Amino acid sequence: KLNAVDGSKVTAFGSSGVVSFEHSNLEVIPSVYTVVIDDSSVYVGGRFTSLNSSAAHNFVKLDISNGAVDVDFDVAVGVNDAVRSLSLFSSDSRLALVGEFSALGGTPAGRLAAFSSHGVFSSNLNGSLGSGFNGAVRALQWSGSDLYVGGAFTEINSDSSRPYLVRLDNPLAADGTTSVVDEVFDTSTSGGSLNGAVHALALAPDGSSDHLFVGGAFSQYKGATHKALVLLDSTGALDASFDVGDGFGVSNPVVNSLSVTTWDEINEEYSVFAGGQFSRYRLYFTPNLVKIKHTGQRDGDFFIDNGFNGPVLTSALSGTTLFVGGEFTDFDGTASNLVALNATDALLVASQNLSGTVRALAVKDSQLWAGGSFLTGESSLARFSTNPVLVESSPASGKVLLGPHGPAEFHSSGLLNSVVAGIHSLLPFTETVNGTPTLRLFVSGFFSLFNELSGNNSVRVEASGDEALTNPDITP
Repeated sequence: KLNAVDGSKVTAFGSSGVVSFEHSNLEVIPSVYTVVIDDSSVYVGGRFTSLNSSAAHNFVKLDISNGAVDVDFDVAVGVNDAVRSLSLFSSDSRLALVGEFSALGGTPAGRLAAFSSHGVFSSNLNGSLGSGFNGAVRALQWSGSDLYVGGAFTEINSDSSRPYLVRLDNPLAADGTTSVVDEVFDTSTSGGSLNGAVHALALAPDGSSDHLFVGGAFSQYKGATHKALVLLDSTGALDASFDVGDGFGVSNPVVNSLSVTTWDEINEEYSVFAGGQFSRYRLYFTPNLVKIKHTGQRDGDFFIDNGFNGPVLTSALSGTTLFVGGEFTDFDGTASNLVALNATDALLVASQNLSGTVRALAVKDSQLWAGGSFLTGESSLARFSTNPVLVESSPASGKVLLGPHGPAEFHSSGLLNSVVAGIHSLLPFTETVNGTPTLRLFVSGFFSLFNELSGNNSVRVEASGDEALTNPDITP
């Protein structure tokens, strides 16, 4: 929303939908840890046992338009423990998922599994991985047909030579007996492996062969000090062109999220946004989020001032906007745990203060999906509009009305009463009531209640935000 007087951003997302996750153990807050999107579906992983009171064990596929569970995606009785990361193989929508689970639908699976787009489990991959990973797997990154896997594990099929990070060679073509661990990508203990967990992976966009950003809770690689972030080439060697210098500088920095810009062909450069738990980068104060150039230098134009007062856990880049979520409760003086920042100068575009922790973000077209561990009474997954359209300006009232998924400055909580409620049309108009011209708004979309009153997908609204109950004496 924009302030019609000075054009400044009004820091509020227009929420357009929720789905409600539950956990059978009432002492466990249901959590969404990962969200990925394709053209028609949203895949959700986390720690939950049901969705809208229907069974959904830690992993579910939803229709992107209305949040309905895809009943054709058959995952039997689901996953027996938390799913931490999901990644789609783009050419045919096959899906890899990792986490803390040891079985899927009663079949042993050592914390990594693959499915077809219809939910068919790949037993061959399961066989080629043997006993699988001995600790939580937290990050995935496809590179062609190969899959990078990072986490807190120290063994793969009882082999302790490649802790925390490994590349799997064409795992979707596994024969069920031959190991898919790619030994060319040398992260082995013999050469000086990472000494701590991997939390985030992202490919560099410069067209080079498999240059991989690795973020996490480590402090060493290849026998030298490298805190929380490294760039590796296709053999697992350090890319010396990415020089972080003094790096994050504190004793135990952690990088939890990585978002990489596209390659700038004119200037031959790109940048990576690193979020986590740290206070400085290369001696500069930049609490928990930093934008780093492809050379390793900090981008000084992206200045977050006082930054975030708690850890950044997730980020998603969409065009010129960076969405950031986490355990923080404040960004530079604004109470929030989900913010949208200008990716060039870090100016605050919008903010949302959800009652809990934001752990996963995914952007598709004009939709932002946010998942996390939200308190009782709020969904663990919500959908927001990222691309509001200006439909009317009213300078006299100092307000601007936006759509399609963002109502104007009136009460909107009553709209969120179905699986994915949404405002799809806003039409300001004037009608005469008792001889007086009155500004009103016609709202239509997908909802059945407005502020706890019957709405039936459309409602006339007063400028105050209340439903217009008085009949006009002249048709507008």
